[in-house]
Amino acid sequence: MLSFPGRRLVRPAGLALASMLLATQLLPPQALARGGQEGFGRWELRSDHCKRNLAESLATSPCQVVQLDQRQEGLLNVTFLARGAEKGAINQLTFVGELKPGSLAMRCAQARCTPQGSMQAQLSSVSETRFDGRGIAQGLPSAWPVNGTCLVEDRQVRCEAKALSGEAWTAEATTP
Repeated sequence: MLSFPGRRLVRPAGLALASMLLATQLLPPQALARGGQEGFGRWELRSDHCKRNLAESLATSPCQVVQLDQRQEGLLNVTFLARGAEKGAINQLTFVGELKPGSLAMRCAQARCTPQGSMQAQLSSVSETRFDGRGIAQGLPSAWPVNGTCLVEDRQVRCEAKALSGEAWTAEATTP
C-alpha cells in the first residue's frame, strides 16, 4: 500500500486500474480502435525473381530481398537488397514515396506489417548505400530527387524512377 500525507491509502492494484482508466480517457478513439496496432513496421519479401539496376548502369543485376518500411501511415520506403562484391557486403537501393489516394497503408502490429491490398506510391527520392561485410556503411548514401512510382500488389513489387539529372532506376521482385 502507498501512503501520502493527509490522503487515503492507495493499493497498488487500485493504482494500476486507475492509471489504465485515465489512459483510456486521454487516448483518442482511433488509437483505442486499433487494438494494439501501430502505424509503423516492416514487411519483407525474399525472392529468387528479383532484379534492379544502380545509377551507374542501366543493366539489371540480381537482388535477394525487398523490404517495405512504413514509418508512419501514408509514407513508404521500398528497399531492394543485393549482395556486394566482397563476402557479406550488401548494396541497398531505396525508393521513398507517399501513397497515392486509394492505396491502403500496411497493417502493422509489433513492427511487423502486412500489405492490405494494392499500394501505389508517388516517389520523391532514391538512394543507394553500400555496406561492407561487417555491416558498416561505405561512405554516405548517394541520393537523388526523382519522379516515379512503386506498385505493390499480389506478392509483386515494381518501382521505376528517373532523376532530373538523367539517372534512371527500375527494380522488381515477384514470388512464384
